[in-house]
Amino acid sequence: MTTSDYCDSVPTTRTTRTVGRRSVLIAVAVTTGTACLGLLQAAPARAADPEVTIEAGGDLVEVATANGAVVQVPTVLGGLLSVGSAPLPEGTEVRVTWDPRLYEANPAPVLTVDGEALECSYSNAPSGTAPSTPSSAPAQATVVLGEALPQGRSYLLCLGSTRSLTYPQDTVEAPEGTSITVSLPAGPAQAQQEAHASGTQTTELWGASVGAGWQMLTWGEGYHVWYPGSVTLRSAGPAPVPAGSRLTVQADAQVLASLVLGQGADAVTAVTVGTVLSATYTTPELTEGQMLTLPVTVEARDLDGPLDHLEPTVVTVSSPEAARTQRSTGWESVSRADDAYDEATRLRYGVG
Repeated sequence: MTTSDYCDSVPTTRTTRTVGRRSVLIAVAVTTGTACLGLLQAAPARAADPEVTIEAGGDLVEVATANGAVVQVPTVLGGLLSVGSAPLPEGTEVRVTWDPRLYEANPAPVLTVDGEALECSYSNAPSGTAPSTPSSAPAQATVVLGEALPQGRSYLLCLGSTRSLTYPQDTVEAPEGTSITVSLPAGPAQAQQEAHASGTQTTELWGASVGAGWQMLTWGEGYHVWYPGSVTLRSAGPAPVPAGSRLTVQADAQVLASLVLGQGADAVTAVTVGTVLSATYTTPELTEGQMLTLPVTVEARDLDGPLDHLEPTVVTVSSPEAARTQRSTGWESVSRADDAYDEATRLRYGVG
């Protein structure tokens, strides 16, 4: 019985008999008390408070440290927010602090669920830049939800990603963890993402850089493409470039009829793969600072006029079997962007 039902059931028959003052007071007291009881019984149960669990988002990336150990940290600056019990209300704040030597924040945060972008924004711009000294304070930012997040789902909050740390600035002194705090009515939910040892030592890391002695192949009136007359592979250390690493040259097959990488018995003749000529040379072990230089011999096709498209010439080094311990130099691949093969590029880069 609801309060209104109960109140409607109270007798309202009119009477002309005289009622004493004491009787009126008793009737009012009984009626009021019963109505209050009805209100208490009809009050809805208190809504459950939202609950959030926080996990690291994305894959892990390895970072070399100054103490000789290699650690793993999440690639994503942010985390996976799993909402339970009740929706996370609009306006909820998520505070994130991180090591700016490891991560770089994006101009705007991104919140997604199953590929769908949701509303969120910074309440204050991210602080901190890549510090020049290891003692710089952590960077921080606060994200505000622009809409409620229903319970029972996991949401990926991304503020940025790991920096591209390249040799020789790829060693970090004592990396700090990432802290994520979600403000909730019942108290904040917090998580700390710490760097974990990978089991690899810095001395096991190897790096390599490639270079090319570029030469120009010309035809027609101002058309040209670049190709390497030679390629060089250099070991950055500290561990050697593994024997069996792959030094590859690729060029457009409509421009070059043939390409040979190396000389003598070890020379490799390129094969056609789709629209490119590709030659891969298997390298010996190269200790830190050691270089390997190989000549490149080509035969050009007869060309006349512009081309519809061009596959750029690319020189790369890789070692799939030892990729986990490869440090980044930023020179694992080289190419040119100033070929003149059609009317637009001829006007921009043409030489004749």
